[in-house]
Amino acid sequence: MARQTQSTPPPDASMPVTRALLFMGLAALFDALKAFFVLFLVTLPLSAGYIAQAAAGGGWVGWAAGWATTIGIGGAEAVVPFAGGAVESLGIIMAMLIGFIGWLLFAVLFFLAGIPFWNRGGRNFLRMISGWFLSEVPFLDALPTFLVTVGIIVFGERKRDREKLAQWNQLQKTEEQQRIQQTRMRQTAALTEAANN
Repeated sequence: MARQTQSTPPPDASMPVTRALLFMGLAALFDALKAFFVLFLVTLPLSAGYIAQAAAGGGWVGWAAGWATTIGIGGAEAVVPFAGGAVESLGIIMAMLIGFIGWLLFAVLFFLAGIPFWNRGGRNFLRMISGWFLSEVPFLDALPTFLVTVGIIVFGERKRDREKLAQWNQLQKTEEQQRIQQTRMRQTAALTEAANN
Protein backbone atom coordinates (compact mmCIF):
# COMPACT_ATOMS: atom_id res chain seq x y z
CA MET A 1 0.00 0.00 0.00
CA ALA A 2 1.49 3.32 -1.08
CA ARG A 3 1.67 6.09 1.48
CA GLN A 4 -0.45 9.10 0.56
CA THR A 5 1.15 12.53 0.40
CA GLN A 6 0.53 15.11 3.09
CA SER A 7 -2.48 17.29 2.40
CA THR A 8 -1.04 20.57 3.67
CA PRO A 9 2.56 21.73 3.70
CA PRO A 10 4.17 22.58 7.04
CA PRO A 11 3.74 26.21 8.14
CA ASP A 12 6.53 28.63 7.30
CA ALA A 13 8.51 29.90 10.26
CA SER A 14 8.31 33.66 10.69
CA MET A 15 11.54 33.61 12.72
CA PRO A 16 13.97 30.88 11.59
CA VAL A 17 17.24 30.50 13.49
CA THR A 18 19.33 32.41 10.94
CA ARG A 19 16.97 35.38 11.01
CA ALA A 20 16.87 35.31 14.81
CA LEU A 21 20.68 35.34 14.97
CA LEU A 22 20.85 38.18 12.46
CA PHE A 23 18.34 40.26 14.42
CA MET A 24 20.10 39.60 17.72
CA GLY A 25 23.48 40.46 16.19
CA LEU A 26 22.13 43.73 14.81
CA ALA A 27 20.60 44.52 18.20
CA ALA A 28 23.95 43.93 19.92
CA LEU A 29 25.69 46.13 17.33
CA PHE A 30 23.26 49.00 17.85
CA ASP A 31 23.57 48.68 21.62
CA ALA A 32 27.37 48.78 21.37
CA LEU A 33 27.27 51.87 19.13
CA LYS A 34 24.80 53.56 21.43
CA ALA A 35 26.92 52.76 24.50
CA PHE A 36 30.03 54.08 22.71
CA PHE A 37 28.37 57.46 22.22
CA VAL A 38 26.65 57.55 25.62
CA LEU A 39 30.10 57.17 27.19
CA PHE A 40 31.73 59.50 24.65
CA LEU A 41 33.63 61.46 27.33
CA VAL A 42 35.61 58.28 27.98
CA THR A 43 35.49 56.51 24.64
CA LEU A 44 36.64 59.50 22.55
CA PRO A 45 40.07 59.81 24.23
CA LEU A 46 40.52 56.02 24.32
CA SER A 47 39.63 55.53 20.67
CA ALA A 48 41.76 58.52 19.61
CA GLY A 49 44.67 57.05 21.56
CA TYR A 50 44.18 53.68 19.89
CA ILE A 51 44.14 55.32 16.46
CA ALA A 52 47.28 57.32 17.29
CA GLN A 53 49.04 54.16 18.47
CA ALA A 54 48.12 52.33 15.24
CA ALA A 55 49.17 55.31 13.12
CA ALA A 56 52.57 55.51 14.87
CA GLY A 57 53.27 51.92 13.89
CA GLY A 58 53.16 50.21 17.28
CA GLY A 59 56.13 49.52 19.51
CA TRP A 60 57.10 51.89 22.29
CA VAL A 61 56.64 54.92 19.99
CA GLY A 62 53.07 53.88 19.22
CA TRP A 63 52.45 53.18 22.88
CA ALA A 64 53.74 56.63 23.87
CA ALA A 65 51.76 58.34 21.09
CA GLY A 66 48.58 56.52 22.12
CA TRP A 67 48.92 57.43 25.78
CA ALA A 68 49.86 61.02 24.97
CA THR A 69 46.81 61.38 22.76
CA THR A 70 44.51 59.80 25.30
CA ILE A 71 45.79 61.95 28.16
CA GLY A 72 45.83 65.07 25.98
CA ILE A 73 42.22 64.71 24.81
CA GLY A 74 41.01 63.62 28.24
CA GLY A 75 42.81 66.55 29.85
CA ALA A 76 41.41 68.97 27.29
CA GLU A 77 37.90 67.71 28.05
CA ALA A 78 38.48 68.37 31.74
CA VAL A 79 40.35 71.69 31.53
CA VAL A 80 39.16 73.58 28.44
CA PRO A 81 35.90 75.42 29.13
CA PHE A 82 32.90 73.82 27.42
CA ALA A 83 35.05 71.09 25.80
CA GLY A 84 33.70 68.33 28.02
CA GLY A 85 30.16 69.60 27.62
CA ALA A 86 30.53 69.79 23.85
CA VAL A 87 31.92 66.25 23.64
CA GLU A 88 29.19 64.95 25.94
CA SER A 89 26.49 66.78 23.98
CA LEU A 90 27.79 65.36 20.72
CA GLY A 91 27.77 61.89 22.26
CA ILE A 92 24.17 62.28 23.48
CA ILE A 93 23.00 63.54 20.10
CA MET A 94 24.74 60.69 18.29
CA ALA A 95 23.33 58.11 20.75
CA MET A 96 19.81 59.45 20.20
CA LEU A 97 20.29 59.43 16.44
CA ILE A 98 21.60 55.85 16.50
CA GLY A 99 18.67 54.85 18.70
CA PHE A 100 16.13 56.40 16.32
CA ILE A 101 17.75 54.84 13.24
CA GLY A 102 18.01 51.46 14.98
CA TRP A 103 14.36 51.35 16.03
CA LEU A 104 13.26 52.46 12.59
CA LEU A 105 15.42 49.74 11.01
CA PHE A 106 14.02 47.06 13.31
CA ALA A 107 10.44 48.16 12.63
CA VAL A 108 11.10 47.78 8.88
CA LEU A 109 12.88 44.43 9.36
CA PHE A 110 10.07 43.04 11.50
CA PHE A 111 7.53 44.24 8.94
CA LEU A 112 9.46 42.65 6.06
CA ALA A 113 9.82 39.41 8.04
CA GLY A 114 6.04 39.28 8.41
CA ILE A 115 6.04 39.66 12.18
CA PRO A 116 2.76 41.27 13.17
CA PHE A 117 2.70 44.31 15.43
CA TRP A 118 -1.02 44.40 16.10
CA ASN A 119 -1.92 40.81 16.96
CA ARG A 120 -2.42 39.74 20.57
CA GLY A 121 -3.39 43.27 21.64
CA GLY A 122 -0.47 45.03 19.96
CA ARG A 123 2.17 43.56 22.28
CA ASN A 124 5.01 43.79 19.77
CA PHE A 125 4.14 47.41 19.01
CA LEU A 126 4.10 48.29 22.72
CA ARG A 127 7.42 46.50 23.21
CA MET A 128 9.02 48.46 20.37
CA ILE A 129 7.66 51.78 21.66
CA SER A 130 8.77 51.09 25.23
CA GLY A 131 12.23 50.02 24.04
CA TRP A 132 12.54 53.19 21.96
CA PHE A 133 11.39 55.32 24.90
CA LEU A 134 13.91 53.73 27.28
CA SER A 135 16.71 54.12 24.76
CA GLU A 136 16.10 57.88 24.56
CA VAL A 137 15.96 58.60 28.32
CA PRO A 138 19.28 59.87 29.72
CA PHE A 139 21.11 57.40 31.97
CA LEU A 140 18.73 54.62 30.88
CA ASP A 141 20.01 54.86 27.32
CA ALA A 142 23.19 53.05 28.37
CA LEU A 143 21.14 49.90 29.03
CA PRO A 144 21.00 47.28 26.25
CA THR A 145 17.44 48.14 25.25
CA PHE A 146 17.83 46.89 21.68
CA LEU A 147 19.04 43.48 22.79
CA VAL A 148 16.35 43.05 25.43
CA THR A 149 13.43 44.29 23.33
CA VAL A 150 14.42 42.56 20.10
CA GLY A 151 15.20 39.41 22.09
CA ILE A 152 11.73 39.39 23.65
CA ILE A 153 10.10 39.80 20.24
CA VAL A 154 12.36 37.24 18.53
CA PHE A 155 11.93 34.58 21.21
CA GLY A 156 8.17 35.23 21.32
CA GLU A 157 7.96 34.66 17.58
CA ARG A 158 10.11 31.52 17.83
CA LYS A 159 7.71 30.19 20.48
CA ARG A 160 4.75 30.99 18.24
CA ASP A 161 6.45 29.16 15.34
CA ARG A 162 6.92 26.07 17.54
CA GLU A 163 3.24 26.20 18.54
CA LYS A 164 2.14 26.44 14.89
CA LEU A 165 4.36 23.48 13.98
CA ALA A 166 2.98 21.43 16.89
CA GLN A 167 -0.59 22.17 15.74
CA TRP A 168 0.32 21.17 12.19
CA ASN A 169 1.90 17.92 13.43
CA GLN A 170 -1.22 17.14 15.45
CA LEU A 171 -3.39 17.81 12.38
CA GLN A 172 -1.19 15.51 10.28
CA LYS A 173 -1.52 12.72 12.87
CA THR A 174 -5.30 13.14 12.92
CA GLU A 175 -5.51 13.08 9.10
CA GLU A 176 -3.27 10.00 8.96
CA GLN A 177 -5.47 8.19 11.47
CA GLN A 178 -8.56 9.11 9.44
CA ARG A 179 -6.91 7.81 6.24
CA ILE A 180 -5.99 4.53 7.96
CA GLN A 181 -9.53 4.17 9.31
CA GLN A 182 -11.04 4.86 5.86
CA THR A 183 -8.68 2.33 4.26
CA ARG A 184 -9.66 -0.31 6.81
CA MET A 185 -13.35 0.42 6.25
CA ARG A 186 -12.89 0.04 2.49
CA GLN A 187 -11.00 -3.23 2.96
CA THR A 188 -13.68 -4.53 5.32
CA ALA A 189 -16.43 -3.52 2.89
CA ALA A 190 -14.57 -5.23 0.03
CA LEU A 191 -14.11 -8.42 2.05
CA THR A 192 -17.75 -8.39 3.11
CA GLU A 193 -18.87 -7.91 -0.51
CA ALA A 194 -16.57 -10.71 -1.67
CA ALA A 195 -17.92 -13.03 1.04
CA ASN A 196 -21.51 -12.25 0.03
CA ASN A 197 -20.84 -13.08 -3.62
